[in-house]
Amino acid sequence: MRHGPHADASGATRALFALSSITLVLALFLGGGQGSVGEQLLALSGLALILIAGFRIGTSDVRRDRARWFWLLPAALMVLPLLQLLPLPYSAWTMLPGRGAIAAGLVTAGVAPAAGAWTLVPFATEQILWSAVVPAGVFMSAVALQGSQRRALVAIVLAFAAISALIGLWQIMEGPDSALYFYRVTNEGEAVGLFANRNHLAGLLAASLPVAAGMLADRLRHHPHGMRDLRVWLLTALIVLLAVSATATHSRAGFGLLMVSVVATVVVLLRARSQGPWAGARHWLRAGALIAGVLIVQFTLYGLLVRLESDPLDQYRWQLAANTLQAAEPAHGTGFGLGTFLYAYDEIGEESADMEPYVNHAHDDYVELWLEGGLPALALIVAALGLVGWQLRKYVRGDEEGRRDEMQYRGLKLGASLSLLLIALHSIVDYPLRTLTIATYASLLAAVLLGSVRRRRPVRDGWVEKSVRTD
Repeated sequence: MRHGPHADASGATRALFALSSITLVLALFLGGGQGSVGEQLLALSGLALILIAGFRIGTSDVRRDRARWFWLLPAALMVLPLLQLLPLPYSAWTMLPGRGAIAAGLVTAGVAPAAGAWTLVPFATEQILWSAVVPAGVFMSAVALQGSQRRALVAIVLAFAAISALIGLWQIMEGPDSALYFYRVTNEGEAVGLFANRNHLAGLLAASLPVAAGMLADRLRHHPHGMRDLRVWLLTALIVLLAVSATATHSRAGFGLLMVSVVATVVVLLRARSQGPWAGARHWLRAGALIAGVLIVQFTLYGLLVRLESDPLDQYRWQLAANTLQAAEPAHGTGFGLGTFLYAYDEIGEESADMEPYVNHAHDDYVELWLEGGLPALALIVAALGLVGWQLRKYVRGDEEGRRDEMQYRGLKLGASLSLLLIALHSIVDYPLRTLTIATYASLLAAVLLGSVRRRRPVRDGWVEKSVRTD
C-alpha cells in the first residue's frame, strides 16, 4: 500500500498538485514586496490553476452541494475590481459621488468628455485584479486536491516561514550592509527575511504558529509514539524558531500579534488534543515551551526597549487613518477604486496630509478599503470574517455531528481558522494581504479550513476495501 500525499491521486490530480506547488513556491519567494515583475508573470500560472481546477471541480468526482460554494471566494476576490473597471457612459460616471468635481476640472482643463469607469485609476485597479489571480488559483486548486496534498502545501509554507526566519536572524547578525536584503526599500539592520517590511515577516511568523501547532497536534493524535517521531520534533523546533524570530524583528505590531498568536497556539494544542499520545508528550511540550519562553525574553527585552521610540510612522498612525477617512468622504461609501489610495489621499490638499515618512498605504487595511471599495468591500470583509468565525466555532467545540473526515485533521483546521483571524487582526495596523506571499497563504488556509469538494471513494488494499477520506 502506498502512503503520502500522492497515495490515492490520479495522474490529473498529481499534475494539478505539482503546478500548485510550483506556483505556491514562486508566490512565496517572489511576493514579499509589491508590484514586482515576478508577481506579474505568476498571474499566468494563477490563471492556469483557475482553469484546470475549475475543470476538475466541474467533473463528476465532486460533491455538487459543496462545489458551488467554492466558487464564491475567487468570485469575491475578482468581482469588485472587475465591476470597477467596467466602462460607464460619461453621464452615468459623473453621477457617481465625488466625480462631479473631477469632471468640472477636466472641462476647465479643456479635456473632452469621455466614458469613464467606477475606478479613478483603471491601471491601478487592473493591477489589483491581476494580483488576485494567484491567490484565487491556489484556493481553487487546493479545494480540488486531496487532504494529504493540501497538508503538503501547508508544509511548503511552513518551510518557507522557517527559511525566512533564519534569513532574518542572519540579517541581524550581518547588520545594515547585509547582502541578504532583497528589496531596495526595506528595514535595513532589522530582520525582514524574504519580505521588504519587518512587520510582514513578523505577521507571517505569528500567523504560522497556530498552523504548526495544529499539525503537531494531529501528528501526535494519529501516532501514539510521538517521542520517536522525527516530524514531531521538527514541528516542535519550528514552533520555537517561529516564536523567537517574530520577536527578533523588533516590530511592536508583530510582538503584539505574537502574544495573541501564543494564546491561539495554546488553544489549538488544548482543544485538538486526544487521549493517549498526549500523556507521553507533556514533558517535551513543557520543555519546548520553556526554551521558547527563555529565548523570547532574551531577544525581546532589549530589542523592544530600543524599538519603542524608533519607528517614526507610529506617531502618525492615527493621523494617517483620520486623513484617509477624510479623503474617502466625497465617495460616500462607493469607493474610488481598488489601488487608488495614493491618488485619493493626495487630493485632500491640506497640510495635515503631509507627513515626514513616505506614505504609500493607510497602514489600516480596513480604512484603506473603505476609501477604495466603500460599502461593497466592507460587506465582503464581514462575510469572510463571519465564515471563518463559523468554522472556528465548529472546530473549537469539536462538533462530532459533522463529517468524521472533517474532524480527522481538526488541529490543522483549527489552526487555519485562528491564523486567518490573526491576519485579519494584523490588518488593523498594517496591510499584510496586499503582499502576494501572505495573500496566497491566506487563500491556502481558507481552502484547508473549508475542506474539499471531492467525494470519498473506495480503494482496494489487498483483499480489504477501505474508504479514503479527502479531508
